[in-house]
This record gives sequence, structure tokens and C-alpha cells, in this order.
Amino acid sequence: MEDIPRKLLCSLIRQRGISIIQDPKNFPNFLTDYYKGEYKKERKCLTDSLLEDIPGTLLNKKNQLVYGTISQQLTQKLINNLGITPELAIWTVDTWAIALGVIRDADLLPKDYVISINSTPQGAKVSLNGIFKGLTPLNLKNLEFDSYQVQISNDGYESWIQQFEVISRNDQNITANLTKKPELPKNYVISINSTPQGGKVFLDGILKGITPLTLKNLKFNSYQVQITNDGYEPWKQSLDVVSRTDLNIITTLIKKPIQSEPIAIKTTRPFASRIAINLGIFFGIIGIIFIILFLVGGIWPPVVTPDGGSMTPNMNVGDLVVVVQQDRFGEFMTWEQGKQIDVSKYNSYGDVILFRPNGITTVHPMISRAIAKADTADLPKYLLLDLENISKYYQPHGGYITKGDNNKNIDQVAVYQGIGVIEPVKDEWIVGKALFTIPLVGYLFLHIIEVSVFVVLIIILNAFFVRNRGKK
Repeated sequence: MEDIPRKLLCSLIRQRGISIIQDPKNFPNFLTDYYKGEYKKERKCLTDSLLEDIPGTLLNKKNQLVYGTISQQLTQKLINNLGITPELAIWTVDTWAIALGVIRDADLLPKDYVISINSTPQGAKVSLNGIFKGLTPLNLKNLEFDSYQVQISNDGYESWIQQFEVISRNDQNITANLTKKPELPKNYVISINSTPQGGKVFLDGILKGITPLTLKNLKFNSYQVQITNDGYEPWKQSLDVVSRTDLNIITTLIKKPIQSEPIAIKTTRPFASRIAINLGIFFGIIGIIFIILFLVGGIWPPVVTPDGGSMTPNMNVGDLVVVVQQDRFGEFMTWEQGKQIDVSKYNSYGDVILFRPNGITTVHPMISRAIAKADTADLPKYLLLDLENISKYYQPHGGYITKGDNNKNIDQVAVYQGIGVIEPVKDEWIVGKALFTIPLVGYLFLHIIEVSVFVVLIIILNAFFVRNRGKK
């Protein structure tokens, strides 16, 4: 966790004194002003822990108990009462202790801590949350703070399972006394034979072998036995295994009657119905693809095709762009946010969005990259105009600043015919964000009428060919 919130709290207490913790009502306001509205999660933990009297307990007990003991008690209190993670609880207690002078920052340098796992007898397999870790005796160093399930198993012994938690840097010892499994009873067999021999034996549809066949130690259950042989009728029977008693199954297979070969009658579908079926299949497949994309992305239509070059070379005219809602397939981020964490999409930072310029629904949506989320006061920074001059074109408001990858300037300084000056994009104007592109496929949608006519002609020609071949 970053130490900037901790340093800010230390600075605040140095300036105002520890009397600040005696005013829980105004403490959240002091933090908000001093932290300039940032570090919301840390501010909430510090405020809530003040209501739990964490600072007062640290000051009262600093000379009575070792800090490690106090820290563990208060950490568990925050986990139980506030429902926060162990890491965040430890950070909160340590931050108050440093800020109040109970300990020094250097005292918090982490030490190695060990979870020792042993068993009787030794040499057992140890799994942690289902992952094999080694054999007992086993020492695991510096496990992450979390809840774990340890399973210890050894041949001939019952598995031993226990839950434990790591919420401090203290060593822990876990010892398991394994219990021997009861000895297995004697083997019992199911013998299966047939006349003639060599029949295939299936148990619940699974091939087990050919007759004569011996199956050992089947689990207690009900089974369906089937025996088949070429030229003979299949033989079936239910089998219930309810005890460890040997069983014998013997059967005589019955020959199949000789059947004459059927006369094949060649049929063909009517010409019109063949065309209708093929057209239905073609357009049905297209419809299913569109419905799947809609269910995945939550946008209709789920695809668009760029009709200009503002996003080249990352999106070209004729590419098919699959669009999804902002909150699907990863957190929505601007160019500035993507640059901070070094996340690229379409060879640059930030998401590419599809939006209705100025909220106008009668024009084709635009595709551009979201550069930044700007408040009204931030507009002069991006538009290089003060608010007074901006108001000559529209009422200034916050929104997303956008830019085509192939454009020199942002969209919000451009004027488009039929639209006017492009305003900062409000959240409700955003149709969705681009998920991926399929090169050149978009040309099919740009020329959907021509493509549909071509497909219909191909289907009709195929139907003519199939009908004429059937006549021959």
C-alpha cells in the first residue's frame, strides 16, 4: 500500500496536535481538506478506526504491552467490526501508531514468518487451497494474509483437513495426527459370459471387454449390462451390486433374422422449397451471429463500419468493429488513464468509443479515442479557449475529450456540417466502446444490398444445378 496517506496523517497531527482525534465529528472534514479529496479508501479506514477508538487504545496501552500484541488485537477488531481486509486493517493500525509516535516507521520492516506443518506419521502430502506444496515436515514462509484450507494426506490414512488464517506476521504450528483407513474387505467378482463367446460387454454404455469377462470390486450401485455380437440380437439386463458377494451372469444370444436389402428411392426437394430453405439458412446464420454479439455486448446494432479515415491505421474504412457497453470486458479508461498504467488498446492508450455527436440521434455516430474526462473548469486546458469564448458556441459543460488517431486536433475544436462544433461527449451520448475489429469484412455491410443480391443469385443457381443433376 502506498505510504503517501500515512505521511499526510503524520503531517496533519504534527500541525494540529493529537487533540484532533478528540473531535471525531470534524475529523473526516480535516482529512478531506488535508488530503484534497484523494485517497478515499484510506480516509474511510482512518475515520472508521477513530470511531473504534484505535488511536486512544494505542496511546493508553503503548507502555503496557508489546506493540506486536496490541497491533494484532486491534487488527482483529477492525476485521471483525468493519469487515475490511487484513492488509488494510494492519495498515490502518500501523499508520495511527506511527502518526501518534507509538512506534517508528523503521519498526515496521517486515520479518520472515513461518507456517510449520507436520504430521504423524511424517512424509504426508500437504496441499494448500488444493495446490500441492510438499511433504511433512514442511515450512512455508511469508504466506499472503488470507484464509487457507490445508489438506494432509498419506497412503493408508484418512485425509486431514483444517482451516487457518494468516492475519499477522507471527509464526504458526500446525500438526496433524493421521488416522489409519480401515482395511479393505476381500475382493469380489462379477463374472459375465455368453454363448457364443466373444460378445462385447458394456456397463452403463461403457465397453468393459469381451466374454468371458471378470469385473472386480464394482462399486455398490445399479448398472445396465449389455452384450452385443455381430449377427446376434443385443442382450440387456439390470445388475444391482449391494454386497461383496460374487455374481455370475450367463446368457445365450439370439441370432438376428435375415433381412432383405431395402430398395432405395431417390427423392428431391421441390425447386422453390430448396431456394427458400437455403435462404433461410443463410439469413438465419447472420441473425444468430448478430443476436450472439448483442447478448455479449449489450449494444444494437452490435457492429459498425468506419466510413471515414479518422482512425487509420488502427481502424480502416471497410473494417468491421464489434461494439460493447462501456462496463463490459474491462474497465473503461481514457488515454490519460491508460498512459498512467501503460495499458494500450488499438496501438494507443485508452478506449475507442462510438458516440452520438452533441447527442444528435439523426446523424451517424462518430468513432474516436477517449482522450480525457474534463470538468467544465478544465475545458480551457484542452480547447485553448476561455469559458467566455466557448459559451459563444454552446453552453460549456463537462464530458469526454475525443480525437481520431489520424487527426491532428481533438474533435472538440472541429466544425462538422449538419452538426456544428463538437461538444465534450456526455456519458449519455456514448453508444459503446470498440472491442475488436475484423479487417475488410465491413465492406459487406457497406454494400449489403449488392451482397444480398449476389448471395440470392448463388443460391438460385445452385438450386438449378441440383435439380438438373437430379433429373439426369
